[in-house]
Amino acid sequence: MSSIFPQERNEEKTHRIARNSVLLLVRMFILMIINIWAVRFILNGLGTENYGLLNTVIGVITTATFICSITAVSIQRFYSVSLGENDSKKFAQVYSISINISVIGCLLCLLLFETIGLWFVYEQLTIPAEKLTSVLWVYQFGMLTFCCSLLQIPFTAAIFAKEDMGVYSVISTIECVGKLIVAYLISFSTINNLIFYSGGLFIISILVTTAYVMSCKKKYKECRYTNKLPNSLYRNILSFSGWTAFGSLANTGITQGSIILINIFFGPITNAAFGIAQQINNAFSSFSNAMILPFRPAMIKAYTEGRREYVLRLLMINSKFILFALLSIAMPIIIEMKDILQLWLAQSTDEMIVFSRLVIVYVIIMMMNNPITIIFYAAGKIKKYNLIVEGIMLLCFPTTWLLFLFGMPAYSVFYSMIAYIFFVHFIRLFLLKEIFPNFSILKYIALLSIPSIGIIVSCSLAQYLISIFSFDAFMRICIYCILIPLLGISIAFLIGLDKNEQKEIISFVRTKILHQI
Repeated sequence: MSSIFPQERNEEKTHRIARNSVLLLVRMFILMIINIWAVRFILNGLGTENYGLLNTVIGVITTATFICSITAVSIQRFYSVSLGENDSKKFAQVYSISINISVIGCLLCLLLFETIGLWFVYEQLTIPAEKLTSVLWVYQFGMLTFCCSLLQIPFTAAIFAKEDMGVYSVISTIECVGKLIVAYLISFSTINNLIFYSGGLFIISILVTTAYVMSCKKKYKECRYTNKLPNSLYRNILSFSGWTAFGSLANTGITQGSIILINIFFGPITNAAFGIAQQINNAFSSFSNAMILPFRPAMIKAYTEGRREYVLRLLMINSKFILFALLSIAMPIIIEMKDILQLWLAQSTDEMIVFSRLVIVYVIIMMMNNPITIIFYAAGKIKKYNLIVEGIMLLCFPTTWLLFLFGMPAYSVFYSMIAYIFFVHFIRLFLLKEIFPNFSILKYIALLSIPSIGIIVSCSLAQYLISIFSFDAFMRICIYCILIPLLGISIAFLIGLDKNEQKEIISFVRTKILHQI
């Protein structure tokens, strides 16, 4: 049986993967803690209505974030290809083209934001008249912050391609601390709180962009702009970006479209509840992405080398890690959501509780798609894949609109999202079987569902037994959030992994992770 973590021909690369895994996980936990406090400061400083308005207006701008996503994925891929070919000239060409694309993208987005975007804010959103001036300031600052994010892409993509996660972890952590400071200072601001907060985020984005630019210029000699650029490379990058656009467009459309629909049908207060749910979504997504990233290069390399059985094995082990870990963490949070929100935000509403519980279900299913998507991107077979699965996901928006039109409550947006993401996951499996005829969908379902049931039953029973004892809310949450995930992970290790997988996980953690720490 092939190893889950085989010895690389280049030992240094194996060490770098292990080190990057630790760095990203540490970064993720630090940022999660910081973001928890930041949201509380923001909500207390702005108030529920202003927070809902902020979430709505920024939502209009972030409908364009799919441009950032597809540009980053495409540029990083071509950076990696040039590194694999040991072609520094091509790396510099990709770098230069990515800068050109980012600048042109910024100009086009500014044009759209200042025309169609402004019209939409004025005419379509539900904004109290006395808040309109501050909302327009938020919109302008948010637009400029987005442009900074787009201009960062050539530099952050180079850092990822170079696997220099230390630089990324340091800068992104400092960025998060800066946002926390701005959130804390909202209550002390002598100017409009919405304007102060959005302006502070813009200043931080300028500083962060400068830090990424300086880091790349200092560390990577290939990051030098050149005017001699082949048209064929432009075409290849833009073609790849075009088919990648569907995935990002669907994901952005679902989230930001839901924000806009909720604002139109229910107003900014309900938008605030949706915004809190999205913070939880982001936290779970960050945790999942930290588990996916170490597997990505191994899966792509194995597919390129024609080791398809090993690719499927990596798919299964990565899927197990994601599902079992997220379930173990989600169980106590879902059950204790009311008290967790109260401790976190010093307030909670029924909508916040329902939204937050349902978004966890959605994000767990959504994260299970990522290992499958990596295989299709490695194979370069993204046209049919994205057209089918993301085309179906885009139907979520009109479905939600119809639900609201017929008087369904705001939380029905998550019923639509969960139903579509669950259905599309099976579509992905059937598409995967076209590439790997020996892939067994039934075996995949059995290997994931049976241990998952064991985790859910065991964790639910443990939480019931703990609830018999009289603890205050804070102590009960601490006990739940420490013991229940440990129990869930233990159950997953015992019944979710086979003997060889258990031995190799222990060996990998001992020799590659703990040794690096």
